[in-house]
Amino acid sequence: MPKPVQNDELVSKNSAASKKDQRKAQKRLDKTNPKKSGDVVYAEFSGSLKSGDDALTGDEAKKLLGWTVQPKEDGETLTFDGASKPVKCVNNSNNRPFNSSWADTLAQEILRGRWRANGETIIIGQRGAVLSGQHRLIALIRAVELWKADRDKYPFWKTEPTIDTVLSTGVEEDDVVVNTIDTGKTRSLSDVIYRSDYFGTVSNSDRKGLAKVAESAVRFFWDRTGVADAYDISRTHAEALDMLNRHPKLVTFVKHIYQENAANKIGKLIPVGTAAALCYFMAVSKTEPKAYYEADVREEESLDFSEEDTATGFWAELAKDKSKLGVVRDVLAEMYDQSGDAGVSFSERLALVIKAWHAGDSVKAATLKLEYHKDEDGIKHLAEFPLVGGIDRGVDGDDQVILGDEDEEEDEEDGDEDDGEETPKKPAAKGKASAKRMPKDGDEVWVLPSKKSEEPWFGTLISTKQSPGGKTIAKVRFQSNQKQYDVDYDSLSFEKPGEE
Repeated sequence: MPKPVQNDELVSKNSAASKKDQRKAQKRLDKTNPKKSGDVVYAEFSGSLKSGDDALTGDEAKKLLGWTVQPKEDGETLTFDGASKPVKCVNNSNNRPFNSSWADTLAQEILRGRWRANGETIIIGQRGAVLSGQHRLIALIRAVELWKADRDKYPFWKTEPTIDTVLSTGVEEDDVVVNTIDTGKTRSLSDVIYRSDYFGTVSNSDRKGLAKVAESAVRFFWDRTGVADAYDISRTHAEALDMLNRHPKLVTFVKHIYQENAANKIGKLIPVGTAAALCYFMAVSKTEPKAYYEADVREEESLDFSEEDTATGFWAELAKDKSKLGVVRDVLAEMYDQSGDAGVSFSERLALVIKAWHAGDSVKAATLKLEYHKDEDGIKHLAEFPLVGGIDRGVDGDDQVILGDEDEEEDEEDGDEDDGEETPKKPAAKGKASAKRMPKDGDEVWVLPSKKSEEPWFGTLISTKQSPGGKTIAKVRFQSNQKQYDVDYDSLSFEKPGEE
């Protein structure tokens, strides 16, 4: 192994700074850097594979973290144990902020048997500081606690949960080293789908487009079937791929809509991923949903696809320049004219398409008219939310709560790449998401907190509207509780605050 390069070896021999000055500067740094305090625990850099019979256990995770249960009045705590007792992790004092919901999500992955060793390393410093891995370690501890509390609920594990992982110890704890950890770009769901075998026989450009449509289709399918409500699970990539594998026809409809949308006729009407999921719901609209929803594992074997040809034909007609369904675009154009700068919301366009589906060969402008009501402030709201039928459950009622109403400091954030779908115009927002493109209906977004003490919220943008004062209000369905809230549109961001 090459000899580690010491700081003083990086200084030129001709440097004016003396070694004595360097030692003084290092002493000052040591006093202000808690990671440098304490005795050396791992003198040599080394790595080990923890797997099989030697997999990482909950007790080992506690030892690495310095897991200490303490009285509530005894200083700041990081988390709580299974008995709701406050816990301090003495070896984790200078890590990045801890996100309890992310640790819960990882615990879910462990308990459901979806954890895999992927080469990512738990990194421990020379003096025992946890430099990377706090969420994985705490997730393992929580998984063990949950399993012990109710073993029948987690049949995957016959013995106490463990995880296979790579453990690196003895890493230098200086900021110059630590700040290089976890700087890679997080994979999106479309990235994961792109490298899968779902669309392996097409060109790279089409594969990328199909992957983005599939990601949107999965989100919409998930929302309309209430998966998170039914299973109390977070929507991880592993869960999404498992859902796709249990509903392979969804991939078929993604390909169909993508192909029919060559001239973007569908994308001008509704997001293409939404269209793919709607095509699936339409194809199984004759299904009796009880058997599907009461099954231990929801799979499409219990679904009735007798309407598949009708469903694919419906979207093929929508994509044509001239067809019996051209009235749908005519009605939408009229709605745009009437709405002005406010545009037409996702919910309105969705209702329009579903009503056209139910109208069948009798579709006319009069049958597509939407119903509205006005609130006490005179703001018009959509009053009908039609369902496709079959397993389509729609979404829950709204909780009209305004979040993030305070002024936000302007700061540019990068957005995701545009997927080519057209959406209604929205007033230009001055907030976090205004850098490359504004969030549109169906996008996954972060709602930035109005106070530093609050945590950001993550969810899906459903629609937007104008308040009497001219403020743009966004309706967001939050992932944490699967409920919808009205929030300040300027508070939306594509990226979680503090992450690249």
